[in-house]
Amino acid sequence: MKSSTLFFTQVSGAEQLPKARLLIDSIRQFGGAMGDCPIWIFEAQPEKTPCGELAGENVEIKSLEVPESVAGYILAAKVFACYQAEKLVNPGIKNLVWLATDCFIVQAPLLFDLGNRYDLALRP
Repeated sequence: MKSSTLFFTQVSGAEQLPKARLLIDSIRQFGGAMGDCPIWIFEAQPEKTPCGELAGENVEIKSLEVPESVAGYILAAKVFACYQAEKLVNPGIKNLVWLATDCFIVQAPLLFDLGNRYDLALRP
């Protein structure tokens, strides 16, 4: 089954690197039909926290660009990661799934595939 879903997250500190690795590994191990979906890691501070070690098969590191004028706002990096993902994604991807680095997938996340029923879904 070819999935039309892309998972992405943002790493902004060294403490998030092992969490991001666990997130990637959990998607690959327990993601079922979605286990081979592309994963993008947005690298917020490449000079302080390089994320190259997270790259791998179907895992890409993207540079996060946050304008200096809003960089001080607490959620700015997440908002701009979402913006950049929407801008960069190819037309074959229908579902963009933001996951925090402290998430862990324990079964196939099939409900993240919205199909044609919804344009947007949010979950705390």
